[in-house]
Amino acid sequence: MWRSKNLMKQIHKDYARPFLLEKTKINRLLDIIHGRLEDHSDTTNHDDFEVFLSGQRREEMHSIDDVLNLDNARKSKVKRLLISCFASTDLTTRPEHEV
Repeated sequence: MWRSKNLMKQIHKDYARPFLLEKTKINRLLDIIHGRLEDHSDTTNHDDFEVFLSGQRREEMHSIDDVLNLDNARKSKVKRLLISCFASTDLTTRPEHEV
């Protein structure tokens, strides 16, 4: 999702089959997102990760390393990952630019 100046476009992608999320590929994706957010001067970037697990469990994290360190075993299988990256100035309470 990209939000800037009250314009928002939402993209949702479902995958029919499970796949392995490689650290190098997710870090590359985050680098691209952070690069876009850095186009906005005088802002600070923040990351939020919502991990949806089997058994109706949900974890919120602020580090991709914490996400990748989760035990993705049969009892706590990762079902969905929502990544939100945003940039804001110190004077605002809400994100001004969001992916």
